[in-house]
Amino acid sequence: MKMQSVLVLAVAAVATSVMLAGCGKKVTAVPFLDRVVLVDEFINQPDLRKRVIAFCLQDVQTKFSDANCLNAMHADDMARAKSTYRASDHLKPLTGFKFGQPYSPDSVQRKGN
Repeated sequence: MKMQSVLVLAVAAVATSVMLAGCGKKVTAVPFLDRVVLVDEFINQPDLRKRVIAFCLQDVQTKFSDANCLNAMHADDMARAKSTYRASDHLKPLTGFKFGQPYSPDSVQRKGN
């Protein structure tokens, strides 16, 4: 009976120390952040996004393993795509095109041209 109590206490002590070992661990390698920043937050804060990307580009290992680095780079891609592409600027409806007929570039016109 006494042996079981000692064993249970030993297992409890080991489990507690394992759980507490992760408490002090920093969640990100970016030194000026204390949490993982979401992609939406990076999109809305371009200055922070640029700072994080600049830090991450200094160390390739960090760049591909840290959640903030990945989120900042993804947000940067999304922000650039949003600012440079507008479907209405590039795509205009085709006229004069009929399915089942041979295609000729001269026979198809774009509205607005």
